[in-house]
This record gives sequence, structure tokens and C-alpha cells, in this order.
Amino acid sequence: MHTYYDVLEVLPTASPEVIRGAYRHLAQRWHPDRNAGRLDEARQRMSAINEAYRVVGDETVRAAYDQWLKDQTESRGSTPPEPVKRARESRFVDPFEEVAEIVKAFGAGVASAFQPRSQAERDLYTRRYTIPNWVTYPLLGFLLAVLLVAVLAGAMR
Repeated sequence: MHTYYDVLEVLPTASPEVIRGAYRHLAQRWHPDRNAGRLDEARQRMSAINEAYRVVGDETVRAAYDQWLKDQTESRGSTPPEPVKRARESRFVDPFEEVAEIVKAFGAGVASAFQPRSQAERDLYTRRYTIPNWVTYPLLGFLLAVLLVAVLAGAMR
């Protein structure tokens, strides 16, 4: 039987802090913005993760869900308890979706002009505008040496 605990990859005895941490980890891992190549799968997973956290993240709904799971294992065919049904029906507002809607409404062209659209474009941007460490460290060393000489020269006067 597939449970909300399986979706969040936690044990049924997990503490609220562990559940919250697992939710945040999975939400970051499966957020559609981070999975542009697998957008449909990411949206399905995020939907399942959000629904699982809505039920398991709330103590009262979790208690009702745990009791339902216990009853389900004892006798097959019972329906989910009322708090679980309400948690499923309530709409979880993803803050990233809200920001995306605002950006789309107020000039998405300007905002999207500065964001690479695909992973290949992001990689190209990173390669193009990132200074490699073999250049950065000697450059910083040189600048620190020049600064030290300037400070010592100023102290000698």
C-alpha cells in the first residue's frame, strides 16, 4: 500500500521536524523550475508531495490519517477520514507559483530576458560568465600583494 509517508520518504514514526525537512528537500528536488526537462513528472511529483505534506504535516489530520491507515490494514475498503478529505480538497498555495503569476502579469518579457530558458543555456551562461578558480586565486593574491605594498608604503612616509 502506497502511503503519504512513502511519498515524503519518511517513517510513520517520524517527528514533525523530520517531516518538514523531508518535504523541503523533496520540494526543492522536484520543483518544476529545477526540472525543465521532466516538467510533467516534476509537476506530478510536486502535487503528490504537497498533498502528502498537507495531510502528514498537520498534527490533527495526521492523527486521523494514521488511524485510517491502521483501520485500512485491519479491514480493507474504508474511506479516508473527513480531515484527510478536507486536506486533499484545500488548495495549497505554492509561493513560487504565485510569484510566477505576478511576473507573467507584469512584464514577463523583461523578467524572462535575464533568465536562461533551458539547461543548455544555463550551462552556457555559467561557462561564459564564471571566472575559473585558476584565474581567480592568483588574481586575488596579486591584488592583496598590491594592497599590502600600498599600505606599507603609506606607513613608511
